[in-house]
Amino acid sequence: MVERLFTVCAAALAVVGASASVAVAAPARPANTVFFASTGPFVLYDTSTGIALACDTVDLAGSDSPTPPPLMITSATFSDSSVPVGCLAPGSVMTITNISSWAFNVTSTVGGVAQGEFAGFDVHVHDSAGCSFDLEGSPAASYDGAAMTLDISGSGLAATNVSSSCDPTMVANGDPFLVDSSFQG
Repeated sequence: MVERLFTVCAAALAVVGASASVAVAAPARPANTVFFASTGPFVLYDTSTGIALACDTVDLAGSDSPTPPPLMITSATFSDSSVPVGCLAPGSVMTITNISSWAFNVTSTVGGVAQGEFAGFDVHVHDSAGCSFDLEGSPAASYDGAAMTLDISGSGLAATNVSSSCDPTMVANGDPFLVDSSFQG
């Protein structure tokens, strides 16, 4: 249909003696909804205190797109099968909730796998005793859109908004955190 319309328009322009150039762009691929499930434990590790929070199941949802950012995580759920609700921390069960969307910013591509970081990573952590804090930052990540694998691991997170009811030997404002996790879509 487009080719026929182009032919008719070109013929009409030729009849009136006009010249024109027409650029026809390929239609853009829309963003696709994507889902990822953790393939092992999701661990958040406070490098100042040595305390680790661990979840055995994390599910992510979002979209991938041919335009930047190539991956956006808009929803995350964190759980551990050994407790009714939440994830494990020494002497406590912590609930982790996603606060914001995480945009994957590509810094390089190696063998078809995009390397970069998740800008806007922000989760809220709290327990039943009133300890609560946020983990914010841009952790390192790699994304293989063809294989639908995602790894988020390395530094780039810090504890913020730590409540006064948190034990400072567990977490304090500014504590750097490492994250380690792998996902399959």
